[in-house]
Amino acid sequence: MLVLLFALVVLEAWGGAPFEWLASQRGQALVGRGVSIAIVLLIGIAVWEAAGAFSDRMRLRHPGSTRLKTLLPFLQNALRIVLLTIAGLIVLSELGVNIAPLLAGAGVLGLAIGFGAQTLVKDVITGIFILMEDTLSVGDVVELGAHGGLVEKITIRTVHLRDFDGNVHSIPFSEVQTVKNMSKHFAFAVVDVRVAYREDIDEALAVMADVARSMAESGPLAETIIEPFEIVGVEALETNGVWLRGRFKTRPLGQWNVRREFYRRIKAAFDARGILIPVPQTMLYFGQDKKGNAAPLTLRSGRTDTSDAPVRRARDTARVPGPMIEEHPGARERQEDDDAPLLPAVEERKPH
Repeated sequence: MLVLLFALVVLEAWGGAPFEWLASQRGQALVGRGVSIAIVLLIGIAVWEAAGAFSDRMRLRHPGSTRLKTLLPFLQNALRIVLLTIAGLIVLSELGVNIAPLLAGAGVLGLAIGFGAQTLVKDVITGIFILMEDTLSVGDVVELGAHGGLVEKITIRTVHLRDFDGNVHSIPFSEVQTVKNMSKHFAFAVVDVRVAYREDIDEALAVMADVARSMAESGPLAETIIEPFEIVGVEALETNGVWLRGRFKTRPLGQWNVRREFYRRIKAAFDARGILIPVPQTMLYFGQDKKGNAAPLTLRSGRTDTSDAPVRRARDTARVPGPMIEEHPGARERQEDDDAPLLPAVEERKPH
């Protein structure tokens, strides 16, 4: 501002009469446009600086938030584009440029891009809502449809999962229908134990409670278990045994280790007390007569001295050549001393 005023004074001293020209109608119009452009630029700069200060404050309040690290750059870029577009259009309008064709062309271009990039727009919009709702973040273990694993990276359009085998799955947000997050706030380690029908159910449940109590009181997983073991009871009577169920309330991502350690300890406890864990069994029923007597069962040993028969059969089979399949029917190996002509001979016939 001071530089402009100094330039006007110098021009006035040189006889340029800048103040008289500014007092004219054309000069006043130019000054008005300049003031309008300056006000628009100042407002744009002020909005940008306020947005930057708000972004820095949010980062300081939540330094480890991956949601902010993903959303803030995107929102800042979007705000920058909006401010530059609005400011540019206003400046062009103040300079006397007709911006109506520009707006019409931008509308047509936006419509064409919208039709051509529907999936991309859907990815971005869905990703914004998922990130704003804090449905998942980096470090969570989630299942997104048929894919599951550790969230390694989140962009505004895709989420990257690494499964247990080390494979990385890149999933667009538009394909995410449901999100199963297994690492938020707390988790349950559900344990299922099966015992034979001959066993005492109450004794088996008591052993399960004792093992769970020892895990919660001491050991490397005592800090992971946050509430006492909950005995659900008999879940079902299955074909081979009784299905018992219980669960631990654990810290996030600790349910799998707790479940593995419980199974290891419950197997040892059942073996020490002689409690049988059932295995698949088959019961043969031969029926009864009208008097309730079982049908007679006759066992006969029809074994003959054929201990070496399989060996002889395998040996004889090995001596017999297998089937030969001709890959190119009609082909043969040509020898160097083969006197056969390459072309069939043509028999000469004498005229009669």
